[in-house]
Amino acid sequence: APLKKHYCSIWYLWCHASHVKTHPLLSSMVMMLTMMKMGGVAAAAATSTTCATLTSPVGPIVVVTQAEGVSLINFAHRVDPDNHSQGDGSAKGAELLRETQQQLNEYFSGTRRDFTVPVAFPSDATPFQRQVWGALQDIPFGVTHSYKDIAVAIGNPKAVRAVGMANNRNPVSIIVPCHRVIGKDGSLVGYGGGLDKKTELLRLEDVDVLDGKVLR
Repeated sequence: APLKKHYCSIWYLWCHASHVKTHPLLSSMVMMLTMMKMGGVAAAAATSTTCATLTSPVGPIVVVTQAEGVSLINFAHRVDPDNHSQGDGSAKGAELLRETQQQLNEYFSGTRRDFTVPVAFPSDATPFQRQVWGALQDIPFGVTHSYKDIAVAIGNPKAVRAVGMANNRNPVSIIVPCHRVIGKDGSLVGYGGGLDKKTELLRLEDVDVLDGKVLR
């Protein structure tokens, strides 16, 4: 379909440049396709992102921001570098990136417990995922909740497994603290960045972890 639009656009411009008469309805349809194609390019450019890699005690972290908020925080080894370009973005996104980096540095240095930068979840996130991620943001610094606790908090106590899947798909680590979610028996269970990273983050928040379990 995009290839057909391309040919139609060229045909339309050639006809007008050559003063070739075409049926008015056909000309209108081709012009509309051309405008739609141009509009699609403009829409894609309007949501540019800003990306940087931050050095941290738990390894390199990739941070991506948009004008609307932080859209990605993840460990560098889990991010495809081809999906994000360094230093590309709006002025507002660049300002937010600097603020996010500062708040993360304060968190890692032990001088910050709460984040105030806005978060921009992906547009294709499901309502359930947004519920879970919102509940994660309510977990205080240095506190752990079980997957069951999160399921109860969102009013769906039987959705423990689904909560785990949504937790695993959290795009904004640390600020949306999925590392604070553990098994009912205190076991760390899993973490996208690796259990070693989860352990380090919890210990950074003065949570006692021994042999893969949180001591209560």
